[in-house]
Order: sequence, then structure tokens, then C-alpha cells
Amino acid sequence: NLSRWGVRVDVIPKAVWLSESEVDLDQEACHSPGVTSTFTLTRAGTGRTVNTTTLEHLITYAASLSLDGIVRLLKIDAEGGEYPGLLLAQNLHLVHSICGEIHRDVRIVDKVYTTQDVIEKLQASGFSVTAEQNGPNTDLIWATREPQ
Repeated sequence: NLSRWGVRVDVIPKAVWLSESEVDLDQEACHSPGVTSTFTLTRAGTGRTVNTTTLEHLITYAASLSLDGIVRLLKIDAEGGEYPGLLLAQNLHLVHSICGEIHRDVRIVDKVYTTQDVIEKLQASGFSVTAEQNGPNTDLIWATREPQ
């Protein structure tokens, strides 16, 4: 469905995660009670290995292609990867608006992250944020900053 955009689209076949590395993912039934994502991390060697990158890296890349160095819209649906992506990114000042799906109560290492964690990070980064429930385990967010 991206073919009509031709050279205006770059497909980067990587998952958003904590660092430039790789993770093993396995598929689950999406939107079932207790399931927060279509894909889940598995033990090394038990799922499909995918390369990862950081959201910060992707933002920097996209901003470098923009005439004014600003990403107009960041649309995110990262199956739980939105937490390390948004919470660790130090360059959100390069983004004007963000919309996307946030998976609730995602455990990464020894911490469970919530939509409120993302809202607080975005507000601290200068965004006005609204959120609404999207499904049994997800929320939708919209975040916009005033032009500077």
C-alpha cells in the first residue's frame, strides 16, 4: 500500500527497541484479554529474530530529510516498543505531532509501563496530549506542540 508514494517512502525493516541490536519475537492473538501486543519478546532462539533500532535514530533520520529539520507527524504503533522508543528519545523536540497506539501495562525487563508514563514524558517534552481507550489493552494518543 506504499507503492503509490514511490521514492517518498523509506521502509526500514527494523523493530523499535532499546538499542541497535536484535530481539526474538513470537506472535500472539492480538486484543485478547491480557494480551498487550501482537508480538511478544521470547527467550533467545525461540522466536523470529529481528533487527532493532531506536526511535531516536528514526526521528533523526526523518528530520534530516525534512526541509526544515522537523518531523511533521510521527505515527507510532510499535507493539510495546513505543515505551523504550518514546521514553528514551532525547530528540522529541524535532517532532511537531505524534499519534498512535499505546499498549497498556507492558513489562520491559523489571518494570511495567503504562500510557500515563508516555503522557508524562510527552508533556515534559512540550506536547499537549490527549488519550482515549482503543481496545481492551490499548489506548490512542494524540500529541501536538505549538510551533516555535
